[in-house]
Amino acid sequence: MVQAVIGIGIARIVLLYPYLKTKNIWTSFIVHVMNDWTLFGLAFISSMHH
Repeated sequence: MVQAVIGIGIARIVLLYPYLKTKNIWTSFIVHVMNDWTLFGLAFISSMHH
């Protein structure tokens, strides 16, 4: 439970930071999409090597 709260909290800060710096929701959206695709890509690549 604690790991989930800390993990989500850190992710929220990382994804909120671009919006706070630019005041542009699209910047935050793009960072979020890039983050998701990076994680999916890494998971996909690691699953291919096993």
